[in-house]
Amino acid sequence: MDRTPILIDETDTPRDGDQDLSQRAVCPGCHTPHPSLTREGLAAGVGWKCVRCGERWDAGRLATVAAYRAWVAERETAATAAAAPG
Repeated sequence: MDRTPILIDETDTPRDGDQDLSQRAVCPGCHTPHPSLTREGLAAGVGWKCVRCGERWDAGRLATVAAYRAWVAERETAATAAAAPG
């Protein structure tokens, strides 16, 4: 069985009856939802190129961005707590 990720056509447009935006893959850079790629498709290994900013995304890159955001939030919380008068 071929496990090569399927690339979504970057010119896809939303169709009537498509799932709501909360179920679509969203570019973490510019927050543009992909017109047809769902989170389930992303979990299956599909990647895409954002039509707005041109960045390429897949599940691995999105996980890296999420881990970085968590790391930054953790440090910001620690810095805020250390700076609070007390």
